[in-house]
Amino acid sequence: MTPQHLIQVQHLLPASAQTLAELIGLPATLKLVSELGGRTWSFVKGPRTPREHAPDSLAQIIGQHEAELLARHFAGDADVHIPLCKVALRELRDREIRAEFDSLTIGQQRSARQAVAELAGRYGIASRHVWRLLKQTDKTAPVRPLN
Repeated sequence: MTPQHLIQVQHLLPASAQTLAELIGLPATLKLVSELGGRTWSFVKGPRTPREHAPDSLAQIIGQHEAELLARHFAGDADVHIPLCKVALRELRDREIRAEFDSLTIGQQRSARQAVAELAGRYGIASRHVWRLLKQTDKTAPVRPLN
């Protein structure tokens, strides 16, 4: 998954992930979510002592500049939760399944049943679930009325 993919489902990201993206950008947010999603990170005021540096330090994951931006923004906050972004990531997977189905049935001229069986195996989900996903449309951002 790339930041371009994440842009497509940015409207499905939780508020905390959107805040992170505003601060450090989508590429760094994607790295942060994939490495630390579901965990809590503590930001302390001032520099960390050597024993406070975790092996998966923020700078190693997202870069020094981005880590400093987060440290400045969240300094003094006890803990910051790094979201999993399950809804957005699931939507990306579902879109990928629908696109691959089209590619298999139109491009490679496989039957729908063959395509569904292959996709179910590839993604580790039931064939019935693939059929349900094929009936759905992309979750798009709500349209805001013009005032």
